[in-house]
Amino acid sequence: MNYIKLLIPFFVTAFITVFTYNSFAMDYCSPKGKKTSITLIIPQSFSVDKKTLLLRTAHDHLKKVIKAGDFINFSIAKKDAIKTVVNECFPGCPPTGFLGQVLGLGTDCNATIMQKDKKIFERKLFLPFPEIYKEGNIVKDGVEDIFASLESIAKFNKTKKYDNIYIISSMNPLKNNISDKEIDSLFLNLVQNDRMPKSLPNATYIGVTQNSKLILFWTDVFKALKLKFKYE
Repeated sequence: MNYIKLLIPFFVTAFITVFTYNSFAMDYCSPKGKKTSITLIIPQSFSVDKKTLLLRTAHDHLKKVIKAGDFINFSIAKKDAIKTVVNECFPGCPPTGFLGQVLGLGTDCNATIMQKDKKIFERKLFLPFPEIYKEGNIVKDGVEDIFASLESIAKFNKTKKYDNIYIISSMNPLKNNISDKEIDSLFLNLVQNDRMPKSLPNATYIGVTQNSKLILFWTDVFKALKLKFKYE
């Protein structure tokens, strides 16, 4: 028996499969995947220490929450705009055998191509970080009014239904360092002058400055809108 002749159809099939997967974009969205929105708020006052901490927090959190097949919307919020960085599904293949992983046989996913697409996705995801880090301590188009920014994000997220919403921010509403006196004064001003935000994103907040007075402030602000301030 000529085994070479028997193997020819296998290699022809494999070649066609690989060629096909290289010719068309893969759809990595999984029916079981979650729809996740992540927004990074860039403040106007942004010292090197705060910048390093917030960007590291953003990087680590993105790595932690994003799973294969999930739809991800990652945006960066500045003073006058919310810029979408990524708005697609995170590449990944379901478990399969060795030949399936290499050649994509018996599955709709080719792991070799998926790995390339994954690198492209991550490159796009983290590309803005070095540019943000290079900016000075004052970011001209950074967020000055965090309440206005949060209201804009709330409107932005209403355009699509998400399973998970995360906002990465120190959540400092002041232009300088947090002080109990200024936080109390700000809250009083919001209440007395009817300046409480009209809407806030019902999200989990990441990178919040660990200050008990600040956390109590946001807990009370969210409570005024019958929401719970969730943070990690």
